[in-house]
Amino acid sequence: MIEGGGITAPDADVALSGCVVKRKPPPSDTCGVRMSCAGFSAVNEAGGKTHVSLLHDWRDKAPDVLDLTIAAGWPCRQLAAARHRLGRKVPAYLLWTSEHDPLMFRRNHGLYLWSHDYDGFTPYCFMHNNGGVWNYFDGTSEDFNIAYPTVNGVIGTLPLEALREGIDDVRYATLLMQRIEHTRQHGAAGALL
Repeated sequence: MIEGGGITAPDADVALSGCVVKRKPPPSDTCGVRMSCAGFSAVNEAGGKTHVSLLHDWRDKAPDVLDLTIAAGWPCRQLAAARHRLGRKVPAYLLWTSEHDPLMFRRNHGLYLWSHDYDGFTPYCFMHNNGGVWNYFDGTSEDFNIAYPTVNGVIGTLPLEALREGIDDVRYATLLMQRIEHTRQHGAAGALL
């Protein structure tokens, strides 16, 4: 049995949130995705959209009924092509970079994903610390903060700015490709339009 914890609104992107699987999935379905297909189909039939984050060993086995398969791990052109053939989208998830290197954040979440035909990315989180959020030397393993909390907002970091730059890189690359295609179709005289 599947219970929905959300309310469906007209023209909503997601019709079912907080989907809960009430029985243990079989061993061949370790994350319960296959068992949830009936619920996903019901959401689609009602006009809603479905999405699930899948870890490395499940991302290639995503059911066709999922509108958005948030795929963990490094991008795979074949996975993107397979999802796009179904009219579905696939963003990336868990693209770790070492030591929060801003240039790696920019490349991995920008042009690298674009070159693999992914539809975006979902960051792991903005704040995940293993000790004190403001104490980098607290003896715990690496923190995954790309923003830090304050009493009246957040403080961004260079990796957070790099995510924005990566998005801008994709916008410029997309515009360049559109202009090249326009020039091919209409000749150099129409290139400046």
